[in-house]
Amino acid sequence: MAFRSSALATSNTGGGTLTATPAGVAANDYLGGYFVMDASSGDVTPTGWTNRVTVNNEGPDTQGYQYCDKIAAGGDSFTTQTLDGRSCSWFTAAWSGRDTAAPRNDLQNAAKNTSTASPITISTAGATSGTVGVTASAGDDIAFFSNLDQQGQTDVWGYDNDLTGYTERQDSNHDWMTACLYTKDNVSGGGEGGLSITSTRSSGASGAGWSTVIIAIKAAAGAAAALNLPAVFASRAGRVLSPGRTL
Repeated sequence: MAFRSSALATSNTGGGTLTATPAGVAANDYLGGYFVMDASSGDVTPTGWTNRVTVNNEGPDTQGYQYCDKIAAGGDSFTTQTLDGRSCSWFTAAWSGRDTAAPRNDLQNAAKNTSTASPITISTAGATSGTVGVTASAGDDIAFFSNLDQQGQTDVWGYDNDLTGYTERQDSNHDWMTACLYTKDNVSGGGEGGLSITSTRSSGASGAGWSTVIIAIKAAAGAAAALNLPAVFASRAGRVLSPGRTL
């Protein structure tokens, strides 16, 4: 039980709605949504979701982003509003087997508000504010969202897939922005705090700032956790022996 699916919708013009519906969503899945706009985004939380992070006027070229979430109940809305004339991206994702009462063990956001030339290293060391990482418990799933605030409208940027141990689920590059979602399932616990990923510009001439939102998504009670066995069992002649017991 872990990452289920994700979806992405983008627009270069805004002025309406965006819908991104992950495949196969089931009741009690944890749903996460990440919205990026080339302007102050305000509150674009879809119906039934809860806003967890909103950042506006992120530099160097003014960008807003928002993270919201909910527990799937059936018939969930995956539609968000946009702002007329502005580029935007809307990521959604679903995870199964998560704690429905308190699904987030940790949530951290970070940013660099000044322009950096390609290649850009996205990490705590390079951040203007915040931490690029979270503290996780055994069995947590990790969601890593990031976006670039491009200074060149049509510059082409991409992520270098060097976020060790993570899988790229979505990425987009269009007017004024580049964004992505990476995930990691069933971590063994402790710090996912030394995270670092590289973004490289393949076309254009301008730099970019960046932002991240990272979430440690808690496993449901009784869900399998990496290397989290309650005991080590041995077997002899078909009989199972618990620790400390002898024949």
